[in-house]
Amino acid sequence: MKISIIGYKNHSLRLKTILNDLDYNNICNFNYHTDTINKIEDSDVFFIATPNDTHVDWIKKLEIYNKYIFCEKPPATNEKELSEIEDYKLLNSEIAFIDPVYLNLDLSLTFSGEKNKTSYKDYTELHILRNARTLVNEEDLKTKVFNIITKYIDNIKLGDVIDVRHLNNEIEKIPGLEEIKTVRTDLNRSIPGLSLCIYNPIYNGRDIKDIDTRYKLKPYQIPYIENSILFKNKIKVKSTVTNKRVVEY
Repeated sequence: MKISIIGYKNHSLRLKTILNDLDYNNICNFNYHTDTINKIEDSDVFFIATPNDTHVDWIKKLEIYNKYIFCEKPPATNEKELSEIEDYKLLNSEIAFIDPVYLNLDLSLTFSGEKNKTSYKDYTELHILRNARTLVNEEDLKTKVFNIITKYIDNIKLGDVIDVRHLNNEIEKIPGLEEIKTVRTDLNRSIPGLSLCIYNPIYNGRDIKDIDTRYKLKPYQIPYIENSILFKNKIKVKSTVTNKRVVEY
């Protein structure tokens, strides 16, 4: 069976990874900027993972092939397009609209009495205390911490457990690292170790979940870091010196 994914980056690449994990290997990622339609005409199943405002156009293009079509939500961006889709659902293809199974993962910290919000991630940082006598410099230490986190997240499979304690242990093995804590900068409060959150971006944060121990993913869920540069910038390294002064880099 040949599966074609309309899209060539971000969600489409993650979708290909998920399908590979389910032992579907005859998969084509279709770059709609450079590829021609004949590349996917022999497909048995189509997944539409393109920008929201192109979903209806792709449904129209693919419907003529009389195949199964899975399209990410939202199906359309206005009522007129939505009515067009209803018309096409009465024609040849079987069309299903699916929630993205990708969960945004970020640093986040919520305290007792607070209503969990995605906005808290914008005020959350990971603070690393470095022994000034160690050989590893500040930027290298920051990169090591970032690489441990991103490598771990990239290797998570469908339905796996996100184990924050394991991540803490791996980070604490870095020579010269004295302390790790997650900080809410708007409150100037912190907790020891790492605190993360996951949420489905399509739900506007209504399903956000903080994780500071372990979290079991559902069989169809997989996490990812949406913006690795912003994530890395939230890792702050401070160095102690012999007179106990703290210098921030």
